[in-house]
Amino acid sequence: MEQKDKELLERLNKKTADIKVPEKLSPQEIEQQLGQKPSRKSKSKYYLLAGVAAACLMLVGSVAVIRASFKRNAPQLDLVATSMESTQLKVAKDYSEVYDYLEKEYPQQGYAKNFFEDMGGAGEMMREEAAVDMEVPSFSGADGGFSDTNTREETVGEADYIKTDGRYIYARKDSLQTIEIVDTKDNKMESVGSIKLADELIVAEFYIQDDKILILCNEIDAIDNNASTVLVTYDIKNRKKPEKIGEVPQSGNYHTSRVADGYIYIFSQYYAMKGTPRGEIETYIPRVGGASIAENNIVMPYLPMGERYLVITSVKIAEPTDIVDSKAVFNQGAECYVSTEHIYIYQSQSKWQWENEWKSDVTAMTNIQKLEYKRGELTAKAQNTIYGYLDSSFSIDEYDNHLRTVTTVQKNNEQSNAVYVLDENMEVVGRIEGLAKDERIYSARLMGELGYFVTFRETDPLFTVDFSNPTKPEIIGVLKIPGFSEYLHPYNEHLLLGIGMEVDEDTQVSDGVKISMFDISDPTDVKEIDKYVIKGSYSSSAFYDYKAVLVASSKDFVGFSVDTHRGERYKTFEYTEGVGFIGKIDEHVNGTSYDSTRGLYIGDVLYVAKGNIIEAYSLSSCQKIDDIIL
Repeated sequence: MEQKDKELLERLNKKTADIKVPEKLSPQEIEQQLGQKPSRKSKSKYYLLAGVAAACLMLVGSVAVIRASFKRNAPQLDLVATSMESTQLKVAKDYSEVYDYLEKEYPQQGYAKNFFEDMGGAGEMMREEAAVDMEVPSFSGADGGFSDTNTREETVGEADYIKTDGRYIYARKDSLQTIEIVDTKDNKMESVGSIKLADELIVAEFYIQDDKILILCNEIDAIDNNASTVLVTYDIKNRKKPEKIGEVPQSGNYHTSRVADGYIYIFSQYYAMKGTPRGEIETYIPRVGGASIAENNIVMPYLPMGERYLVITSVKIAEPTDIVDSKAVFNQGAECYVSTEHIYIYQSQSKWQWENEWKSDVTAMTNIQKLEYKRGELTAKAQNTIYGYLDSSFSIDEYDNHLRTVTTVQKNNEQSNAVYVLDENMEVVGRIEGLAKDERIYSARLMGELGYFVTFRETDPLFTVDFSNPTKPEIIGVLKIPGFSEYLHPYNEHLLLGIGMEVDEDTQVSDGVKISMFDISDPTDVKEIDKYVIKGSYSSSAFYDYKAVLVASSKDFVGFSVDTHRGERYKTFEYTEGVGFIGKIDEHVNGTSYDSTRGLYIGDVLYVAKGNIIEAYSLSSCQKIDDIIL
């Protein structure tokens, strides 16, 4: 450890020596209250590549295992529904319908009895070959005078636990109950104000919007059916004295949120309590702003979906106590993708079928529910089910009124990958199946009329998909290189950035974290034009948390942290076309936290934050210029 790091840690130890962590804020207690699912960070530090695909089927995303159906010689079924009848979303007629669903469909442990039999209709799709014109893919990055949180959709804002407005840095402290406001004037960090939440609340993440800070909190004293998510809004025109101006509660543990067109959309997961009297609706109907969600705002499933709701609430940012709309959607541990117009709730499920005591088959499928959002109003639209599971939200994307997905499919004891295209009514209108057998998808990026996804087993095939004719998606390019990319990021109109692992083709042993640049100017002939392997590294938060990646193509700059045998280190790279990657900043990450390390910049200064420590580096000289302990 360098001397400057030792001095910083000594200061931190002195500052925190007398601080006692309340029992309710212990990691075990918080994890229980938040209902945290295992993160991809918890996987092995070393990539055990052989046989990983089958195991990942049950681990990736929010995979809900439906009760095993012990059938011999079960018939092969096509689970991709194409009829309008099977894609309609239905809202509840009254609370009794919700009650009857919960009691009838889930009498034992919330498992469906006949999942396959309830799937509904099936159809056959036809594919034809056709020549198509290409559209240049769109790209985004944290360009300008200061960085913003790396987001999934370019115009849809996402929350984080550290933000900047170009002068001030807002950071959640390790206590999880305080947000510190740090002034960076003249490149010197000084804490000038703070926001301390009520004792029963912990900060999940927040936004900075129009001199307001919108804080998403979990109520940590609440348990079981009474768990709540709370939006707390402060006016921060005076950074030294923030003023609370709004508070909106809703049932369930905080899941995620988005900001678009002046509204914040809040998502929480709520478990209904079964076995209670029909009249006690507060035990099985979620509440928003102190009132039960209306019957016509509860979205019923077309097949058994468990006793869990995804509660969605919209609030007008200009009037932070103004609840515009709310919906409660039955699901089984869903994830969300939010486009510029729609909310897609997707959940992967698996079905085991046993032929005999030694041989079994598992089929994975993903149900997708679609809602429209517009000026805070939420409208239930449609849903459908497709084969396979999604690696992440980057494997699903909306473009020109069509939804495109790339999935890893496990069916009939075989593994492959597929592309599905669904129209505005969620009917499957195009698909490609049987891709890259015995491999699984590691990363994807769908951009405009083109899409890219990476599978892996021994080499890294980077597939290019042409979506210009949505009824006839076509694989138009395949690039095979050693290793694989866990994260793909559009760097500019003709370059695609990949972050993953370098793997020896012969031994299948990892050589370290790899950063690659792909030339996609000709999508039929993609080339890896440069790579940089970080020797001695074995993982990176970039693999499972895209907000941990900082990309500013206008500054020729990429930053993220890696795990090495010397501890966690923050790395920055300069990229110049014709020259390639040049390693710049390489510094030990100080601070301790369960959260991923974050990097952000203001002007020519990079700020690296973890836990209660923020360190500042000059991007031009690559030297440390300041630090602060919150």
